[in-house]
Amino acid sequence: MAEWSGPSGFNKAAGMARVQHPQLDDVLEYLQAFYHDFEVKKYNHPLTLGPWPSDDKNGETVSFVGLKEGPLNSYTRIQTRPSPDGLFSHQMNLDNLLDCAINILPNDAFALIFLIHYDLYEDEDDDFCCGRAYGGSRVAVVSSARYNPLLYLQAGIDPHHMWPASHCAQYVASQCDLPNKIKKALTRPDDLSDSPLHQAVAAFKNTLPISSSQPGVLQGLWLFCLARTASHELGHCFGMDHCVYYACTMQGTASVAEDLRQPPYLCPVCAKKLARAAEEASGKGFDEEKYRKNVMTKMMATCEKWKHVGVWAGYKAWLENIRLW
Repeated sequence: MAEWSGPSGFNKAAGMARVQHPQLDDVLEYLQAFYHDFEVKKYNHPLTLGPWPSDDKNGETVSFVGLKEGPLNSYTRIQTRPSPDGLFSHQMNLDNLLDCAINILPNDAFALIFLIHYDLYEDEDDDFCCGRAYGGSRVAVVSSARYNPLLYLQAGIDPHHMWPASHCAQYVASQCDLPNKIKKALTRPDDLSDSPLHQAVAAFKNTLPISSSQPGVLQGLWLFCLARTASHELGHCFGMDHCVYYACTMQGTASVAEDLRQPPYLCPVCAKKLARAAEEASGKGFDEEKYRKNVMTKMMATCEKWKHVGVWAGYKAWLENIRLW
């Protein structure tokens, strides 16, 4: 099943084919910063995927795989199917994966998230799904498959206008397809050059270009996309619904392209909700201002490691300037 985790039909000798999957430790570091004051750690027991006895007498069709959980020595049957669009050889059913997560959620854990490299689908009408959470059950599953930089052209993603460059005025106007007269009327004379978002866009533009000749840049980009979605899905486990107030990482999305135009940070409304949860978890003596500063400090340290990648450089610049704004 190893070949299931890579896109089909691409030249393996191409430059971008050398990009490594995001590493668990890097995603873990991001979540530890995002969910500061909560203990975020790896699940201690091995999970193993293996074949499930086929219902086909001829053994020609593999419709299920088994997910084995170490200590319980039990298997969860995971339904699979060929990818409808052919970008991956197979997909796994995320509802089955979430059922497994519910079964193995430790008694001393608030939530559990699966990070997998395989493509997902939720029901037969879905083309694919990048992630899902059962907030009430406090479990989530996120896939890195569709965030593979190899697939950006197929997904209609402009890598030069991902967040924060998705807020570029000319790009926004072009996406809205406004007449020139209206575009001119919407132009603001205010000097916003020192705003956090303006500084984030400037930092994004000053990094190495996104190209197949820079596998380190593409790896960092892939990591950013996966980590942002992981923080989003875990947010549902904390009781946060899709945000309808401001630009926010908890916003809903209808496509990968839209997903990657959204910010990695929480809006003031959702940030307040998470701070409230942190207060409940920490008990007495909670200082919300100190908590927010610690979150930003840890996240800036994470961004610093990937500062050669536009999205990370932009996030770091936003964090640095939001404190002064």
